[in-house]
Amino acid sequence: MLGILTVLISTATATPVYLKDGVGKDLVYKNCQICHSLEYVQMNAKFLGEKGWAAEVQKMIGVYGAPVPAADVPALIKYLSINY
Repeated sequence: MLGILTVLISTATATPVYLKDGVGKDLVYKNCQICHSLEYVQMNAKFLGEKGWAAEVQKMIGVYGAPVPAADVPALIKYLSINY
């Protein structure tokens, strides 16, 4: 029980994550944070290039069922590739 309380307190007091400005930033807010924290974008930036981001976005859609409209995918990948 204490572990759950700690997680809830940690989450409630976490510092908000702000994304870099750029075309497609709104798509990341709209499509990515509905399932997970935007910290994942910053954490993965060290490891992913354009091909990596494309694979990551497809994994989120195909494996995890992220409800990302097909029309948003190219701009989402482009934003992530350029900015992270």
